[in-house]
Formats: sequence, C-alpha cells, structure tokens
Amino acid sequence: MGEKARYEHMLRTGEDLLESPSEQKKLFLGEMLEMRTPELLDKKVVEYIGEHDLPSSEVNEGFERQKEVLGKLFGSPDTGLKKDLIYHGTGFFKYGNEKYNEDDDKDIVPLFVPLIGEGIKMHDDPFMPDSDDHSVSLADSYMYAKWFASKHMTEETKPQWQLGDPNDYFRYYMADTFRAEFSPKNRLDHLKKSSTRKSIKKDRLTKYGNKLKKWTSSYRNDTDENTSLNDLLNGQSNIEGNFGLVLCLDKKAIPYEKLPYGGAHEVRARQNISTSSIKAIGVPLLQVEIISEILKEKGLNVEVFAMECAEMHFGSFEMKDLVARVE
Repeated sequence: MGEKARYEHMLRTGEDLLESPSEQKKLFLGEMLEMRTPELLDKKVVEYIGEHDLPSSEVNEGFERQKEVLGKLFGSPDTGLKKDLIYHGTGFFKYGNEKYNEDDDKDIVPLFVPLIGEGIKMHDDPFMPDSDDHSVSLADSYMYAKWFASKHMTEETKPQWQLGDPNDYFRYYMADTFRAEFSPKNRLDHLKKSSTRKSIKKDRLTKYGNKLKKWTSSYRNDTDENTSLNDLLNGQSNIEGNFGLVLCLDKKAIPYEKLPYGGAHEVRARQNISTSSIKAIGVPLLQVEIISEILKEKGLNVEVFAMECAEMHFGSFEMKDLVARVE
C-alpha cells in the first residue's frame, strides 16, 4: 500500500496510518537483533518471567507428577538434553483449507483428530517460496515447534505459565538462521544469489508473503492484504476453544532432509508421517485430559504432558542447548 493509499485509508476508517512495508521490515529486523544470541534471549526470558505470575499450585503439582516422564523424554541437566526426538507444532482446530486434508471451505474443522487417525500428511509449505512441493515441516528444537503450536492458541487456551514469550524465541531462531546463512562458508553462495535480477528476488518475496498469509489463514480468518508481517507472525488463532499441540516424534523413524536454505532449525520430511512415530504430545495443562481421552479412544499409547510442566523442566537447561541448531 502506497503513502497516498495509507492516508486515504486513515481518512476513510479513522485508523492510524499503516506502517509501510519498509518500516515493517525495519521493525521486524530490529526486534530480531534484540534476540540475536542465546544470552540476549535468556535475558528476555528472565524479564518475561519476572513480569508474569509464578507457576500456580496446579502447575507445580502437575510438574511433580510428570517430572520423571519429562526426564525420560528430554533428559536432565546432568545427563544432557536428549536429541532423539524431532518436533511438529500444530493445533486442535483449523479453518478449512488444504493443510492436512483436501477441502476448500472456511468452516472450522478438526485438525488434530484426523491427524492422529491418518498420520501427518504432507502439505503446502509456505516457508519454501521457491518450491510448490508438499512436505511435513519439522523442528529439531521443542521451543521452535512450540512457536507453531502457539499460533493455534487463544488468550483463553494458552499455557498458564511459559518459559518466555514464544514470539521472542521465534525472533531468535530467525536471527540465528540469518547468521548461519551468512557465515563465511555460506557467504560466497549468497553473493552469487544476490547477483540475480531484482525482479526475481521481488517475485520470491511476493510469493513468500502470499504463502505466509495463506498459512496464517488456517488458524485465523482476519488476514487481509493490509495485515503487517509482524501481525502475521505475532498473531494467534481466533477460533474459539482452539489450542496448540507439540508432537514429539521418533527422529530415527523419520527420513528427513535439511532445507536448501533457511535450515538452521528446520528440516522437511518428503513423505507422510505415521502415527506410530509419535512418542509424546505436549498440550496446555487444562487440555491434557481431553487429549488423553481421545488417544485412549483411538487405542494409541502415547505419553501426554503439560507444556507448562515441560517448560519448568527446560528451565534447568542452558539456553544455548534449548535453541541449538539442527545436528
């Protein structure tokens, strides 16, 4: 939207002038730089915890019950963070589109229940703007996958306690991804890419933005051409009762590949993932019983843990280990 159009929008609606694309980019990059190292992210997490309530007695009791399970899943500070799981963040509901099944309407439809019945199906990948291939996006870090799960949360269903703002973690992952891409060993390749015509790069960014908006439309229906990048990435679901889940998968059972670029923290599976690969599922504490009952009805023996309790457990690890790159 140009300056004239933005000004006309303000006069017509009474809303503040929308930020220009360049201002949006500067804002996003500035926030990213504030979280560019594990130490800076850790400082931000400490500030976040200090500004929010301590874990409730219910969360503390849940942590005591789940402490042993969490240790088996993720390791301990003494034994080190385990790396035998890989993660996929998703939600309980979605607006109808092609993400996990073929439908074109915009009704609210189940997302999690079909997923555990049929496995995780390959779907259109908005973070691969140069490719129309379908795949399953996976993260090597629990906290990275948790950000994708958090997009499906509402104010009412988000975890009661968190080890920092999920969006701060995402800003770190983006900053670290850029750092990895422009490391000395990758710099020459990027210099070659930067010599391509500007029109090609502009087309790529346009395609990325369009696919990002399409992706967000699976959990919120208020996205339009004026929605800013920051609002897309910081927003959350507007489906009443929706909540996020982190699927913890057996890394050895899933053939995956690193991304050709932007793959410091993400990988892709080029085939559907069977439910037999799901070893555990993290959900907000209030939804543990709901998910446990669904799994029981499906005859699936999968551990269900509370996100709040997992993040209390992760609080004992060093940040650099929690946000390490793909091995």
